[in-house]
Amino acid sequence: MDADFDYQEENIEDDEEGISTVPWKKKNLDADIVKSLSRHWSAGISADVYSTTYRNIDLGLSFSPAVQYNIFPWAESSQRILAIAYHVGIRSYQYMRHHVRPRRQTGRSAGRGSS
Repeated sequence: MDADFDYQEENIEDDEEGISTVPWKKKNLDADIVKSLSRHWSAGISADVYSTTYRNIDLGLSFSPAVQYNIFPWAESSQRILAIAYHVGIRSYQYMRHHVRPRRQTGRSAGRGSS
């Protein structure tokens, strides 16, 4: 079993586009539960809860079961590991209401803009 929490905050500057500073915040909590099935096979589930202003996601949820095959026996996993995993899952996003990054100006006139 494994659980992680990550928090990042950066300022992105782009003088060419006229953006002086855009704050970027990311929060992430993920958990993995893995059970060994044999000397080489294992199965598990992974779940994530996250938020990121960079991708305009207020709340993101993901869940995926997985199977994994290790070329070496799992008993040796603290010394060496070469594994192949296959995940199939679902994701759900709840977006923020406002735009975090300013929209870039296109060559179109103001009356003909599209979104």
